[in-house]
Amino acid sequence: MQDQDLTALEGIGKQTVKKLREAGIQTILGLATASIGRLTAGGIGRDTALKIWTMPLARCEAQHRWAPEKELIQEYQSRQYLTSRTKELDRVLGGRGFETGKV
Repeated sequence: MQDQDLTALEGIGKQTVKKLREAGIQTILGLATASIGRLTAGGIGRDTALKIWTMPLARCEAQHRWAPEKELIQEYQSRQYLTSRTKELDRVLGGRGFETGKV
């Protein structure tokens, strides 16, 4: 998820956004990593702070796609690897070498 401005979160009013910005919190990631103490020190009530602090996590969970186990196993088994041509390095990399698309 790309970091976005606080206004991208639904349910946060203009006054709250203003208080967050005054506290130095400009983005959704900044909100997610801020402490509750920092939010309340910025003039936001504890209940509101707890509510808005969980919003980035809820947003992330809503956008996350959960896959069935069978699909994950199939994806794992279809991965392709390139050998490093060094037996010990390939062993350290899980015995297969470099996974294609990950280097």
